[in-house]
Amino acid sequence: MTTPAEESTPITKVTPLLAAPRFYIVSKNKFIVMFLLTLGYYYTYWLYKNWKTYRIATNARVLPLIRTIMGVLFIYSLHMKIDRQLYISHTRYKWHPRILAFALIVSEFVGIYAAFWPSAPGAHPAIPAATLLFNLFCLLRVQSAINHLENDPLGQQNSKITAANCFWISLTGVGLTLLIYTAVMAKL
Repeated sequence: MTTPAEESTPITKVTPLLAAPRFYIVSKNKFIVMFLLTLGYYYTYWLYKNWKTYRIATNARVLPLIRTIMGVLFIYSLHMKIDRQLYISHTRYKWHPRILAFALIVSEFVGIYAAFWPSAPGAHPAIPAATLLFNLFCLLRVQSAINHLENDPLGQQNSKITAANCFWISLTGVGLTLLIYTAVMAKL
């Protein structure tokens, strides 16, 4: 039996506060554009933003800059942290984090080998481009997992190309132009 005081107490709907994202959210289209137009250097920024966002959200004792500089050594750890957060939040998403981490690590070493030793046995000029595209494919799967974890499957909250993005794209363009110009002038 309820008392008159309980009957007159209004029931208010409490909306939960939106939790801070645990990882860096970005739309697939923006990721593709930034990754390709910066020739893969967006990966470095992406790693840093993921580690920094994770550190802020969890108060974990991680050093984002160190984990970015030594990215290939920490990519497995990042994937496992994403997978753990998916598990904790009861968000089901099939993405094979261990396989993707292994593939990225191998691809990084192949790309580095081909880029820094172009005259080495088995090296081919197309290998760096192929590893760039392979890395893009793998990272899109990782980004999809992050976006699902953060309840933004399309990454809409970070889908627009900003002025800062344009700056980095143009900087890459200038660097590539200078590189091509130098290579052409060296052959003349």
